[in-house]
Amino acid sequence: MDELKKIKIIDSKNYSKIVKNFSCKAMELDNYLKKKAYIDMLDAKSVTYLLFKNDELFGFYTLNISQVEEDEPNDDGEIESLNYLELKYLGIDIKYQNKGIGSTVMKEIIIPEVKEYFDFLNLVRGLFIIPLNDKARNFYSKFGFETLKFATYNGEEIEYLWIDFLPKK
Repeated sequence: MDELKKIKIIDSKNYSKIVKNFSCKAMELDNYLKKKAYIDMLDAKSVTYLLFKNDELFGFYTLNISQVEEDEPNDDGEIESLNYLELKYLGIDIKYQNKGIGSTVMKEIIIPEVKEYFDFLNLVRGLFIIPLNDKARNFYSKFGFETLKFATYNGEEIEYLWIDFLPKK
């Protein structure tokens, strides 16, 4: 039976050597893992987990806490900021793509982990992501992600997708 495991990169010895051959064929993701993830972890900006199958690196994901402002004011007329975990990056090595592994990671690792933060620690309300493209948007919608809102950044419209763990009334 194949064994899947995850470790925080801060706990990884020989980090550069481990990630050297990783490629998901998305330059932004590959560069983040190889050049920035470890630094962001040391600076407490985010947490990156390395994913292994039978001791071979097959992927990674990065989470960080972000605040999202509500669109509508509350009863006191104030716009609230809510804590969400952001799935900043999810990368699966090209050798493992299109085999259902990304879906398994979402269903069995990432969503349950974030839901645990909500259920037991009440630290975050949900999980959001900014999809890189239509393929990513379609992938995340399979797991219940919905459009949270659109924002404009440097003249470009950005879509935020989210899962809200707050029970619906």
